[in-house]
Amino acid sequence: MPEDSLNLTNSNTGGSDTKGETKRKRQPRKALPNAVQSNVTRGELSIKGKISSTPKSVASNDFPLFKTFLLSPEGDELFIKTTRSSIVSLSTGDRFASNITGYLVIL
Repeated sequence: MPEDSLNLTNSNTGGSDTKGETKRKRQPRKALPNAVQSNVTRGELSIKGKISSTPKSVASNDFPLFKTFLLSPEGDELFIKTTRSSIVSLSTGDRFASNITGYLVIL
């Protein structure tokens, strides 16, 4: 038999590869730290952002997922698109259909 053939009787159980080098052990993943709420009471937060000048169809494929947008330039409620067919209000958490137009907001 040729020397390069696979020998099933001599299995490699020593934790090393065919060249005799030891395999690198995987280190466990470090857990991300938990977010800590600094304020005890709930308040209002002022955020400045730039609003796009033209509305886009939210249901279209080129409208980005998980980007904030408004339904009108004068609106005060932010939404995000979570799937192609649904959006979520950031202030109430309610879900709505995405068959609307929206103005992207860059925070």
